[in-house]
Amino acid sequence: MLVEYSAEILSKEGFGVLNADALSDENSKFKTAYNRILDEQINLFQSSLSTDLANDLKEFSGFSNNTNILVLLVRVKVGPCGTWEPFGGAITSGSSYTRLKAVLVETVSGRSLWKNEVQLREIPKIDNANYKKAINLLFKNLKTFKGG
Repeated sequence: MLVEYSAEILSKEGFGVLNADALSDENSKFKTAYNRILDEQINLFQSSLSTDLANDLKEFSGFSNNTNILVLLVRVKVGPCGTWEPFGGAITSGSSYTRLKAVLVETVSGRSLWKNEVQLREIPKIDNANYKKAINLLFKNLKTFKGG
């Protein structure tokens, strides 16, 4: 759901969306670079890239005319639900959350062009309206970056 809905939003905003799964089936060098980028995606959110990751990004850029790659990361924490203790009136909040992160990386230089992060204080169901709102919010200012 995240990938499909994100692709729909980005396409509506005029961004080209590459089907990386289809390309990885066609080309083994692309598949290798693609899988290594996925394995290292957490490092894309840090300020500096490893040499291997920078090389994989350059390899990745050679398979399309796209010079940038948008990487999405979803982190879910499942914790206890909120409670209410009727004798003393103590109320606790649930500690579950879903964190959505996105980073736009220039493949040639490995430079981060744009980052954003949205957190939900729940673990939403895929068809939940809050999930779609969070994805829209995640990409809200990406369109203002486009073209400059």
